[in-house]
Amino acid sequence: MTPTVSVVIPTYNYGRYVGEAIDSALAQSAPPHEVIVVDDGSTDDTPAVLARYAGRVRVIRQANAGLSAARNAGIRAAGGEWVAFLDSDDAFHPRKLELQLAAAARRPDLHLIATDAFSAEPLAWAAADDPPLAAVSAPDIAVRTVFPPSSVLARRACFAAVGLFDPDLRSVEDRDMWVRVAVRFPTAVLAAPLTWVRQTPGSMSRHPERMERFDRLVIARSFALPELHRRWRLRRRATAHMLLSSAYTFLTAGRPAAAAVRAAKALAVWPLPLPADEVHTPFVRGRLLLRSLLEVFAPRRVPA
Repeated sequence: MTPTVSVVIPTYNYGRYVGEAIDSALAQSAPPHEVIVVDDGSTDDTPAVLARYAGRVRVIRQANAGLSAARNAGIRAAGGEWVAFLDSDDAFHPRKLELQLAAAARRPDLHLIATDAFSAEPLAWAAADDPPLAAVSAPDIAVRTVFPPSSVLARRACFAAVGLFDPDLRSVEDRDMWVRVAVRFPTAVLAAPLTWVRQTPGSMSRHPERMERFDRLVIARSFALPELHRRWRLRRRATAHMLLSSAYTFLTAGRPAAAAVRAAKALAVWPLPLPADEVHTPFVRGRLLLRSLLEVFAPRRVPA
């Protein structure tokens, strides 16, 4: 018997995108048992868009409580053996669930199966036949973000064992969850771009201090777990990644001096090269430090 999958789509004021996400879930070659859309208090045309899917998706409406609370509402309502998460501005490859369930059949010990992701536009899916499966450990996830939430297929039993998403976390809440799952259960990633993640200008760059605060909190929580406690070198590498990410956020927010400070701290915390499989650009911290300093001392001027 084919395992049942509940797709959980949290949304807030994304009426312009949520239909595309729903369509990608409904068009799966291995159809999900149900698609649950949690409308987290939208004030745009999201309810009207969702009304077009009456009878095909289940809609839960709640007062705005944040992404974690919306995902939690979907988990509580889910009836499938597996839960697939899909942010409302992202999309699934047509064979995503099929290939993840096939991997689960080959490896019945797996409790969380993610996929590679991409953001290129216009959206064009590559062929995906029998992609390799790579194990991912809790230390891997504790160091940096390895996969996006929209790529995840997890057994519903995971959440009974480790709890739900923390609604007090307004960023990096997904990594907090995946670490908790991975210390208890085998986790893996399908090495194929089966998830499309839309890059949209969001509000995160307007709150770089808040993002950094939550990132530090998740690192502290992760390395307080018995399985990761006293992994000091690993924690320093995780802190370097956090500072690098924070430097990018501050630079995007137009605060190059703060970005430079964090890029420098990332080098001080972990002066060794970051592993090649953890960064896309060689010498990325030095490059970012130089870029930030140039913005401080020779800012680009917009013509009047």
